[in-house]
Amino acid sequence: MIQIKDPADCCGCTACASICAHNAITMQPDVMGFLYPVIDESKCTNCGLCEKVCSFNDHYDISLNLLQPDAYAARHKDMNEIETSRSGAAFIAISDWILKHGGVVYGAGYTTHFRVIHKRATTKEERNEFKGSKYVQSDLTDVFCQVKKDLKDGMIVLFSGTPCQTSGLSSYVGRKLRENLYLIDIVCHGVPGPYLWRDYLAYLEKKQGDKICWVNFRDKQKLGWAAHHETFKFVNGGGQIMFTYLFYQHVMFRHSCGKCHFCNTKRPSDITIADFWGWEKTDPSFNKDDKGVSLVLVNTEKGRRLFEAIKNDMNVIPAKLGVCMQPNLKYPSTIHPKRMAFERDFQKYGFEYIMRHYGNVGWHYQLRILPRKIKNKFKQIIKMKIGIITFHRAHNYGAVLQCYALQEVLKEMGHNTYVIDYYQLTTERCYKVFRWRAFRGNLIHPRGMYQYITKLPMRIERKKKFASFQKRYFHLSEACYSRIDIPAMDVYVIGSDQLWNLHITAGIDDVFLGDFERPQNSRLLSYAISGNLRALGLFTDAQLKHYLSTFETISLREEAMAKNIAQRTGLNTRIDLDPTLLTDRSLWENIANDEFKEQRYVLLYQVRRAKDDFNLLNRKAKLLAKRMNCKVIDMTDMTTYSPSQFVSLFKYAQCVITSSFHATVFALIFERPLYSVLLHDGGDDRYENLLHNIGAEKLLAEPDFDPQPFDFDYTKIRDSLKKLRQSSLQYLQNI
Repeated sequence: MIQIKDPADCCGCTACASICAHNAITMQPDVMGFLYPVIDESKCTNCGLCEKVCSFNDHYDISLNLLQPDAYAARHKDMNEIETSRSGAAFIAISDWILKHGGVVYGAGYTTHFRVIHKRATTKEERNEFKGSKYVQSDLTDVFCQVKKDLKDGMIVLFSGTPCQTSGLSSYVGRKLRENLYLIDIVCHGVPGPYLWRDYLAYLEKKQGDKICWVNFRDKQKLGWAAHHETFKFVNGGGQIMFTYLFYQHVMFRHSCGKCHFCNTKRPSDITIADFWGWEKTDPSFNKDDKGVSLVLVNTEKGRRLFEAIKNDMNVIPAKLGVCMQPNLKYPSTIHPKRMAFERDFQKYGFEYIMRHYGNVGWHYQLRILPRKIKNKFKQIIKMKIGIITFHRAHNYGAVLQCYALQEVLKEMGHNTYVIDYYQLTTERCYKVFRWRAFRGNLIHPRGMYQYITKLPMRIERKKKFASFQKRYFHLSEACYSRIDIPAMDVYVIGSDQLWNLHITAGIDDVFLGDFERPQNSRLLSYAISGNLRALGLFTDAQLKHYLSTFETISLREEAMAKNIAQRTGLNTRIDLDPTLLTDRSLWENIANDEFKEQRYVLLYQVRRAKDDFNLLNRKAKLLAKRMNCKVIDMTDMTTYSPSQFVSLFKYAQCVITSSFHATVFALIFERPLYSVLLHDGGDDRYENLLHNIGAEKLLAEPDFDPQPFDFDYTKIRDSLKKLRQSSLQYLQNI
């Protein structure tokens, strides 16, 4: 017997009520009109089918899914269809094909006085009612049973709905009948309660003194596709906009929307459709008329065949998945903290009261937005100049990519962000193409000289690719060469990477310790700096405190270093995520390419080798590759991959074996099977600390590990990173 103890555990899909052969389950509305199953225990036989069919969980069926969905920007070739649809009319093209082949289409339409329900269509005229957005949870009563009947009768069925609805239907129908069932879900932001929509219409009609005869939740005829305003027509004219405001406050959503299990690219449907926000990154000319463009994600082989069949009716452009990653493809909407109070007030005082207290009506609303207006006005007048000081010039993937990530995060927060183009002496010497000392040292070693000379072209190519990445992606300040010519900024952020590892910087670097000429009123902070405790031991406690006390905040990456500095200096420290983890994978999808998409490989990346067995990880990688029937891509030695190619290699790797912090990070970002090997040489703590903090200790491997193919569930890790990310982002937002 199904038991709903927490309303957030039920999405109202009706699968449990539909499968009950004894009619022991009915769907009953709560105070906001959301349907929940109610059990008549006198009829219940405890068969357990209702519990088995429930798919609102992390274990919904994705057995038919592709490894990664195919992504497209799509627009119907018929402009009339685009004009009368919400986005690019992808649903129309797909449903036309179904109807043409004698199938039936299910979608959200209206019944009495614009109540939203799922309906069945066998003609284009009936199907046209499903066009456009409907920001209300639809009533699915008896619909699942009707779909199953159609399938048993041998009909082709297309069902469109929210992902929780398609997941519920898929589970209810079962595998035997799934062959002729095509599922389309939308990228759902959340669903408001039906009673709120009902009372809203009644409120408008009372205020207008007229009946509503036409509704459009997002009218693009007058306001354009990008607008988010509803439009109403009354018998005698007029209209208002209020419901959409409440919708985007997330205060009237179903509780389950806050823990949606489908906010990822593993969709429970054959095809996913949505508005394509960010379409201009795929083709800037594709939607110049602002009439709309659809995002299409093809999730299964069956969906791929269906999409190929309708391509001729559409203008289609392949897109990178990273460009398509809207918020609700990454995480659920955050439910408003006053959601429960909103429900109680609605039940007690009615719709007009909640519109005044939570909506955009009356003096309450104007008072609520006044601080925001003042803040936004202030931001328009004053924008801070923030300078990042870090290892951005190193020909090291982690160093360059963490700098890029921090720059982008600060830019996204509205700051004028620069990477201070500081030529750190040791770094410049280390990454010179021709190093005289290295050349001179190999003069009496023929083998060493041969290796040095043969690697020169690789060093040249590598330098070119890193310089190209810098030029394209970094917002650089003017070049500076010492502590006295650092350009003036409002705020200086020093970090991240191993800036306080004095073995890397060849002793004390004044700039990385904040000791440089800067404007009197400027602020100095660190962010997620890493280092070496043994190197910091070169300082006395007094010296260390002298340097670090100039920082407004001391943010570090590893716990051990934070504790050491706090104990030695008495200064407050904090721990933050490496910048590469401050965003989800969408940032990295934007710079990655598909060069390695069709290849199968184990990725090996070593920055340290086992002292007593130089080729240990090489042998482990080869053995794993043999077991997985693929090859090894080894990035240990001098390689000519660009930073963008580095990211791409992690995106498509079958498995990663590494002794590197940032290789561990990018395997986590792309959720790849991972062996982070502990070499016990003092360099493990960086990635060991990270994996412990996110509950991913299983990804740590001892040197004698047996490399086996494996899958890893990243769900909990994803949640842990999200929590840590929030804290670090909050720190940066308060700069």
